[in-house]
Amino acid sequence: MTDVNHLADRVAVAETVARFAWSQDLKDWAGLRAILADTVTMDVSEHLGGPSQELSADDFVVASRAVLEGFQSTHHSTSNVIVEVEGDHATYRSFVVAYHHVPTDEVDWLVVRAFWHVDLQRAGNEWRLRRIRVVRKAPFAGNSELYAIAKGARGQGGREVSASTDDVRAVPFRMAAAMSDRDVEKLVANYADDFDCVMPVHPDRSFRGADQVRANYTKIFARYSNGLDARVIDSVVDGDRVWTEWEMIGTRADGVVETIRGAVIIRVEDGRAAAVRFYLDPVDAPDASAQLNILG
Repeated sequence: MTDVNHLADRVAVAETVARFAWSQDLKDWAGLRAILADTVTMDVSEHLGGPSQELSADDFVVASRAVLEGFQSTHHSTSNVIVEVEGDHATYRSFVVAYHHVPTDEVDWLVVRAFWHVDLQRAGNEWRLRRIRVVRKAPFAGNSELYAIAKGARGQGGREVSASTDDVRAVPFRMAAAMSDRDVEKLVANYADDFDCVMPVHPDRSFRGADQVRANYTKIFARYSNGLDARVIDSVVDGDRVWTEWEMIGTRADGVVETIRGAVIIRVEDGRAAAVRFYLDPVDAPDASAQLNILG
């Protein structure tokens, strides 16, 4: 026979995570604080990049406000929920589709499709969120720059907007989105006019200026006319620098698929790349001589 208390726990766990979604969308920060354990681990490494963070409950609320208050509206919808309870610990898994909106002259919406993996612990008669992991498997839909735009919107009305870890980390993700869209002007907008590119492995290919970025990627996008998937696999921010690992998979008109991997260290000023140290190279292929020199 099914244990009634076990069923009650499963319902309570699901309701606690539902309150997590509601509190974000209603910007109910007191309600969010009420469902958190004393410390909370936030892991968005498979969504936005960067390492997971363990925060106090109060700091978690501050971080959540920093991300969400700039949006005029958000809507987190979950489905396919699986809850497992073992003693005073529980896990919750679901699909989540999150809609974000900021009024802007550009595309004013962003949709994220991901999985939520949530760990909870019992606190008296209540359940509290202990770890939240967001795993994004699908590309962004809409404006992938909306997080950065929202952060700027949050600073309106006389409040000062300062550079942050998230501002620095956002730059390579905006670049990757523009590359995948094969939108050269959207990509070049992420570079300072006097951008300095240093290539330690191929020093003769180093260059200066956003115009050369435009020329290089115009060739790249033409070469991969059947599609280009650019991904930031990992990123670590150190002050005004973000260390990134990349993978770019391009499909030529003749159907040949080529892959480029490596690391790029980006120095960010005023939300744009001011300088990089560039270590991307084509992955060896049977006909390596046919690979594109993406830097020339």
